[in-house]
Amino acid sequence: MVKYFLYGSLLYSLLISIGFVIEWVVARINKKKYSTVFDEYSFGLNLVGYGVIFSFLLSISDKYLEVAFFKIIIGVLFITSIVSYFHLIAPIRHLFNIGKTQDFYPSFLSAELSEGYHFKVVDKAVVNAFSTGILPFSRTILIGKPLIDSLSDNELHSIILHEIGHLRERHLIKLYGVILVVSLLNYFLLYGIIEFLHDLNNIVLELIIIAMGSGLTGFLLWFVPGKFQYKMEYEADAFAAKINGVENMSQALKHLDQISGFSITKGGISHPALIKRLENIHSL
Repeated sequence: MVKYFLYGSLLYSLLISIGFVIEWVVARINKKKYSTVFDEYSFGLNLVGYGVIFSFLLSISDKYLEVAFFKIIIGVLFITSIVSYFHLIAPIRHLFNIGKTQDFYPSFLSAELSEGYHFKVVDKAVVNAFSTGILPFSRTILIGKPLIDSLSDNELHSIILHEIGHLRERHLIKLYGVILVVSLLNYFLLYGIIEFLHDLNNIVLELIIIAMGSGLTGFLLWFVPGKFQYKMEYEADAFAAKINGVENMSQALKHLDQISGFSITKGGISHPALIKRLENIHSL
């Protein structure tokens, strides 16, 4: 069982990596000035190495650990750490990555609001900000340099408050919990599929079932956490609006939407569309 999970886990990390590399290539072909994801190709390549290392550890556990429970835990932690890459691994990297990030001290924030957080400007053409870090020492807010250059202090204040809202409301821990539960369910789903395949002698049917099962598990890891994050965006917007004002938060979202190529207007699986976010904060 663990052998199959090992191969599936490594393949999963490789596919995610390829997807980010393709996204980066397409962005360059289309001559996009800005990107809303930090280091897509770098993330992909780092993930390949991470997948290889963790898969090696998983194979070692399969060989030397007698208790199946520990094997399951190691496998589930691997999958959840991939899905939670930006929240678990990226902040620690950015904390010590002096060359690509610079410390930022938001003077407009009170000491009470800024205490316990690291603020970093990522010196790349990225129109976005992220709150990362589940562990207390790694709680970091990453801000793309175009936001520093383009937004007013008042707008930047609202955007940073939004990210602080994610950390104050413990959204990252809650999201990781959701991913952990979904990953555990997926593990047993894959286990059931593999046990079922033992009774088949049709290689074509086996490949079809594996493809369908892998697609389902991948969809669940994408869809379920995304819907939880959707709600969390509303809560983070409300947190910022209550402190810095509804109109200030509205203006910050509109300006961020403009300089990001209207990516907020569209929304997505994990982020509500701009009009819904504006309706949410104006209802406070």
